[in-house]
Amino acid sequence: MAEDEITEYVRRPPHPAEALVARLLSPQRGEAWVQFRKEMYERGINRAAEVLDTASEESGLDSPDLLERVRSDERKAELLDMTMATAMRTTSQEKLRGLGRVLAAGIMTDNETTVDASCVLSRIIGEMDPPHIRALALIVERGRFNPGNVSGAGVTLGQWLQDAFPGLGGVSNQVAAFLVGNGLVTDPFYVNGVLSVTELGRMVLDLVRRAEDAES
Repeated sequence: MAEDEITEYVRRPPHPAEALVARLLSPQRGEAWVQFRKEMYERGINRAAEVLDTASEESGLDSPDLLERVRSDERKAELLDMTMATAMRTTSQEKLRGLGRVLAAGIMTDNETTVDASCVLSRIIGEMDPPHIRALALIVERGRFNPGNVSGAGVTLGQWLQDAFPGLGGVSNQVAAFLVGNGLVTDPFYVNGVLSVTELGRMVLDLVRRAEDAES
């Protein structure tokens, strides 16, 4: 692909509906909207490039050689496409570097199961928000414990998170549902009141923390 073709591709609107939205606005607002979307799209392209750079660093291959390994493998191509799309919507540097590490592991392996695992990790990291990361880190710090002070099953994870992070308010239940639903932690309500991080949860947090270490 020639350089001018790449430039044209980068400047394409991210969705056909963008042109419709612009037409429905007044000329001045429409122009401002189109410019805003172009800038956001180009920023997204730059973030995707950061992920690819990290994957190159992790694998020891330059980007063309890394991408060559994807061409003949549909599952790896799916991983690349999903990770790049996620990167374009991500502003967190720690998540970008984590995504790059996951991408490298998935592309470099010859094990189909490892590629599938990389797809799962890429999706989870992409969907994580700062509250998810902070909650997971705190649970790791506390270790295996009973978050409640009552008998039986104890309290729900959402209740415990609301006490641990008062600023979450009602969002604590969503954070709890994400952590439990993605298999990152056990739910104390169902596991005899015991709260702990799963192996998958530790793996995800390690990827994000290593990303933080790289930035410090």
